[in-house]
Parts: sequence; C-alpha cells; structure tokens
Amino acid sequence: ATGVTYTYSTTLSSGYHNYTFEFSDGTDTAYLPINSTYYGPYVSVPAHPPVLKHGSVSPTTGDTLTTFTYQVTYSDADGNTPYFVRVYIDGTGLLMNYISGSNTTGAIYQYSTSLTAGSHTYKFFTYSGYGGDAYLPSNGSTYSGPTVTSIPPPNHAPTLSSSGLTPSSG
Repeated sequence: ATGVTYTYSTTLSSGYHNYTFEFSDGTDTAYLPINSTYYGPYVSVPAHPPVLKHGSVSPTTGDTLTTFTYQVTYSDADGNTPYFVRVYIDGTGLLMNYISGSNTTGAIYQYSTSLTAGSHTYKFFTYSGYGGDAYLPSNGSTYSGPTVTSIPPPNHAPTLSSSGLTPSSG
C-alpha cells in the first residue's frame, strides 16, 4: 500500500534506547536504518518533589530582646540538595541555614532572629530544582506566632540635679 502510516506505542523504562524499523511483505524484508540503529530516546525518571515537615518556632512567646529560632526539616527521596530553604516571617523571605542531617532522611535548617513587638506569622518554602518546590503549611497559608511583647524602659533611681534645699528652714 502506498502512503500508509503505521504507529506503535509503548512505555519505556528509564535509560537510553535504540530502535530500528523492519518492513516485510512476506517475501522480502527491509530495515531502516540499513545495518544500523536509530539512537534515542533517553527516558529519565521523574524526580520526587521535596518535602518540608516539623516546622516550628521556639520560643512561642517572648519580648523584643528574645532570640526566636525557626526550624524545619527538609527531605528529598532522590537525595537532591535544595537550592534554598526559606522561612517567611510576616511575608519576608529569609534564607535558612543548614544545621545537620541528610537530604534523603531529613536535613534540619534554622534561622534565628529577634522580632518587633506584636503578633507574627510564618511559613516555610523550598525549591530543589529537580522535583519542584514545597511549602509548609503545604497549602501555602501561614502559621501564627510568636507573640512578642515590648520591654518597658528601665526604671532608674531618681538623681538629684542641683544641690540646694528650698525652703532653707522651716
């Protein structure tokens, strides 16, 4: 037949693949390419997305002199290192520091800071570059906390500003 198109679909495993075309009318057989193979496609395994869990801030209350530590655990089933892990405090993204652990089983990241007086919110975000990104909370909303109080000005003892006594007698 002239102008007939044949198709074949399959699922390939990961890795490199080669192929040839074989045509036969029952009497003669032809191959494309002749005495060779076509190279490709290369099939890659989709990367797993990263996961953030165990997000927290400690302590949950304090004053403007308190150091608050935000902590989250990053993991990736493929073992990919994140491009970054950030904590968003009141909407401002801040780069967290790697502390310890493995990307596969769980790596701890922290960020420490003091805060202004008031109620605060936070969330975590990471991007691995391979399997995508992750938020904690996973829906992109925020956690509430910490609550920070102002420090009252110090109460100094009164000082005498001039030496004199009025009235001088009486």
